[in-house]
Amino acid sequence: MQIKVFKSFEDARSTWIDFQKEADFYAFQSIEWATKWYTTIGITLKLQLCFVHLMDENGKSLMFLPWAIKRKNAISYLIWIGEHFADYQAPVLCKNFYNETKQIDFVEIWASIISKLPHFDAMHFKAIPEIIGSQRNPLLSLNLKHHLENSYSTLIDRSWNEFYSQKVKKRIRSDSRRQLKRLSKLGHIKFIISSNSSEATTIVDALISQRRSLCRETGRRDMFRCKSVRDFYCQSAIARNDKGFVQVAALQLDDQLLATHWGIVLGKRFYYLMPSYEGGSWKTYSTGRLLLEYLLEWAFNNQLECFDFTVGGEQYKNDWCNQEMKLYELICAMNCKGKLYLTIQGIFSVLKRFNVYTKSQSTLSKPVRKIKKILRGYY
Repeated sequence: MQIKVFKSFEDARSTWIDFQKEADFYAFQSIEWATKWYTTIGITLKLQLCFVHLMDENGKSLMFLPWAIKRKNAISYLIWIGEHFADYQAPVLCKNFYNETKQIDFVEIWASIISKLPHFDAMHFKAIPEIIGSQRNPLLSLNLKHHLENSYSTLIDRSWNEFYSQKVKKRIRSDSRRQLKRLSKLGHIKFIISSNSSEATTIVDALISQRRSLCRETGRRDMFRCKSVRDFYCQSAIARNDKGFVQVAALQLDDQLLATHWGIVLGKRFYYLMPSYEGGSWKTYSTGRLLLEYLLEWAFNNQLECFDFTVGGEQYKNDWCNQEMKLYELICAMNCKGKLYLTIQGIFSVLKRFNVYTKSQSTLSKPVRKIKKILRGYY
């Protein structure tokens, strides 16, 4: 086995592009997505890039790992490019990986890879998928723990009409017809997919505005407060390549965008990633669900194979999904500082799980805020 570590996108670009033409991978490990994330969000984090290229003795590509080392205060930790923006964190894998490496234990390969990296104190990979393409993820050979959530998707194996009538509940179908009838009395309803940068900008701007309004209404964290996040979603929608890749769509009533979506189409897979809708009185029209139905119908009619809702067990997914995939985490400390980091992360995870990692005025909130303030000084 040969292992090469690239320190920049420029050095890795040709290898990465050539490999992904024939490999199994998720959109979040494509060079298009990773580059756009890095040039908008990642560049602000001052990361030390370390892209790992695993080859056989003849130089044939077997695996590509787009990693970076992130430093915060005195602790450094290994992350996947995209961090929590990457719904799946997985290697780019050659299609016959297990045949190519059957004589070698993957645990040994992994140890060799880690030994080639610069110093870091800990690694904490989240949302590691069970399957990559049609292959079992080789990272499952490591000491992984089950992630808090799985991912859900719709396998496209029949016509849209068959799926809609057989899978979707009659109650939902009836309500969708009723809502479309109500909206049609107010104006002209249209499903649109952006075909140029101007349309893409308009839709993404509306999406961001809708999301921010919903955050203000619900008190949830507003990710779009950060300019780099806004830039990522806007610029990636504008810079769509010839295959489409990033797709932005909307449900339009006359000149108003009632519901919006930012997603990815790569190969035969549709990634349902960032939906939004108008709040206020428009909530009663179920515009977000109507747009979802249009997107699903589009995916079926365009002969895709999977409509991927990605991470999360939201209740509404039960109405549409027919596949579930397990996700895992890899948590590893390399030294004492790494153990401290993972301990702190574990405490935050517990606080969040019990719904006290908030700004509520409960009697428990004051000591929780004190704990957070103390812990933040260590990482």
